[in-house]
Amino acid sequence: MSDARQPRHSTGYLEGLARLIGQIPAQIWTTDTGLRLTSSDGRGLAAIGLKPGDNVGRTLYEILETTEPVAPIPEHLRALAGEHVTYETVYLGRTFASQVVPLLDPAGAIEGCLGLAVDMTEVSRAIDGQRRSEAHYRALVDNAPVGIFRSSAAGRFITVNPALVAMLGYDSADELRGLDLAADVYVDPALRDKLTSQYGKETRVAGVEVDWRRKDGTRIMVRLSGQPVRSAQGAVEAWEMVAEDVTERRRLEAQLRTAHKMEALGLVTGGVAHDFNNLLTTILANAELIAEALPASLTQISSDLLEIRDAASRGGDLVKKLLGFSRRERLSMQPTDVGGVVEEMAAVLRSLVPDRIGVAMHVEEGLPPVLADAGALQQILVSLATNARDAIAGNGTISLSAMRARLDAAHIAEFGWGTVGDFVAIRVQDTGLGMDEDTRARVFEPFFTTKPPGAGSGLGLAMVYGLMKQQNGFVGIVSRPQQGTAVTLYLPLAGRRTPVPVKAEPVRVSGEYILVVEDEEPIRRVARRVLERHGFRVLTAADGVEALAIYRDNESNVALILTDMIMPRMGGRALQEALHGAGKQVPMIFMTGFAARGDHGTASIDAGMPVLAKPWTVEQLVAKVKETMGTSQR
Repeated sequence: MSDARQPRHSTGYLEGLARLIGQIPAQIWTTDTGLRLTSSDGRGLAAIGLKPGDNVGRTLYEILETTEPVAPIPEHLRALAGEHVTYETVYLGRTFASQVVPLLDPAGAIEGCLGLAVDMTEVSRAIDGQRRSEAHYRALVDNAPVGIFRSSAAGRFITVNPALVAMLGYDSADELRGLDLAADVYVDPALRDKLTSQYGKETRVAGVEVDWRRKDGTRIMVRLSGQPVRSAQGAVEAWEMVAEDVTERRRLEAQLRTAHKMEALGLVTGGVAHDFNNLLTTILANAELIAEALPASLTQISSDLLEIRDAASRGGDLVKKLLGFSRRERLSMQPTDVGGVVEEMAAVLRSLVPDRIGVAMHVEEGLPPVLADAGALQQILVSLATNARDAIAGNGTISLSAMRARLDAAHIAEFGWGTVGDFVAIRVQDTGLGMDEDTRARVFEPFFTTKPPGAGSGLGLAMVYGLMKQQNGFVGIVSRPQQGTAVTLYLPLAGRRTPVPVKAEPVRVSGEYILVVEDEEPIRRVARRVLERHGFRVLTAADGVEALAIYRDNESNVALILTDMIMPRMGGRALQEALHGAGKQVPMIFMTGFAARGDHGTASIDAGMPVLAKPWTVEQLVAKVKETMGTSQR
């Protein structure tokens, strides 16, 4: 058979080889030993504006317009020395990956260089873009304010960012990578296995909160989000997670919930106190009326009535505590010398505590006055001192101190209460049993008490909380089991002296009737009986709307209006405004179960306007009416 292949030296073979070389997407060239170009070909020449054969006969020095050994001349010189050289160069703004090898003659001697250059511009740009993208995301991870990590399925950190290192209190990423998550990071080691088992079947982990432990043992709450990383077979190989320290956020949320709860309890207790005052008013007044009507011989019944009156009076004291908690106890806010109050209370306290308990006192010199109610402060200190006494089972000490204090942003961030500024602080500290954190968190709740049944109402600290709020102050408690308790009161400085409200001058009147306006029928009825028994003529109305109609019909005969503050349709303040709007200036007494100006309709009562707080007694009612009408006798 004849050989169908064309000989290597045939014209057709060489032409085919030339076409092949011309189609290669690269630059191909040869040089002699003087680096003179002997051939150039390849489709890649077009990228730098050349055609095959261009520059043949010129040296690389001429082509590159230099006689210095700049790239790629050194690489060609190395090829002439027998090396196979690979290099990257930039020419006319394009990036090329090049190779230069020795060009051998038939005898194997080096007669020049053979070069090949592939245009890598687009590939290089893509690689640079990828590198920049990776650097960008690495910067995001490294500078992220939350912890980011990848951990192995076995529970070892693989990669961690600086925020995670700082969050856990370690010195370096390498130190963190040496930890076992379950044993060294999770407070409950079994929890990690439980979570990986649960979420290993999911595609995402979203907002799982766990307790972690820092290097120094401090516990933090961490919110985890991320995803499992799976192999081609679906097995979990690693975990990519974001860890956010939510310890402070959860603490502040708990404080906010407590504040909201206390406000809600204040509203409830205030409402209860209002209704309870109405009941006590009816009980007290009717008991007194019955006692006045009884013959002197019925001593036992008189004694029983006295018990009823005493019980109602104690109920009134209980209501005052409720009003103190709900911040509706009327206070007289005046510049007050805290040091004097503390010194006075220390003397009182020494007479209240047994000899086994010592009393210590320290008052910083030169304390500025605070804007407070001295009586309320005394009430607060008696309550705190009583609690301190009861907390000391054996020998111990109660310390009273007063000093300057400043609340700053750091304090507010730590405790969740206060305003930035200067205060005078009063501290009552004991060496008693102390409280755990769960108990301390509830001490301001009304009716919560740690004392045995019958030994406490649970209103003491609730009253303290309310009275301090009403005085625009704050109260903080620090306590540890078996380490005693310290209660600190923060009172705002007085600044300018607060003007004392001027009591309105009594108005002498000539009318015959007192108009009693009260929505509670039993109070309306007993008020009428009391006033009529003391020589007054009385008209009654169930609310402000009815009172206006009665007043219009009896205007010339109404000497005084005795009105409740809160009633359906129209309350006492709205009634007063309606009368003033019509040009009527009839004297008024406001009755209220909320004893403070500033709550539930009493906020706009003019200073000096007569207020009769419920529960009132017969004597108080009659005295207030006579005082307002400007006469001691009818």
